[in-house]
Formats: sequence, structure tokens, C-alpha cells
Amino acid sequence: MALGLGGLAACGSGSSAESGNGRVYYLNKKAEEQATWVKLGKAFEKETGIPVQI
Repeated sequence: MALGLGGLAACGSGSSAESGNGRVYYLNKKAEEQATWVKLGKAFEKETGIPVQI
């Protein structure tokens, strides 16, 4: 899961965290996985500074 979000952050020219642009939006269709995705999104946002919306 982390690789999937990490791959999204690597797209484009330059780092989104450095330029102040960009964000990750993930649409989860399974309610039973919501807590896992939210936890992963918070960890990703803390590490990269890129806003995540689940």
C-alpha cells in the first residue's frame, strides 16, 4: 500500500513537497478498509508533507 502512495508522489517534475503543490486523493470503495487507508495516509502526509485525503 505504501508503495502505491509513494509512486503517486514521485510523478511529475520535482518534488511536490518542495514546490508546495500537489496532493493525494484516494477513493476507497470498501468501508472495512477505511481505517487502514486513513492510517496510511496520515503516515504518508507526516513523512512527505504532501496532503492526503481519503
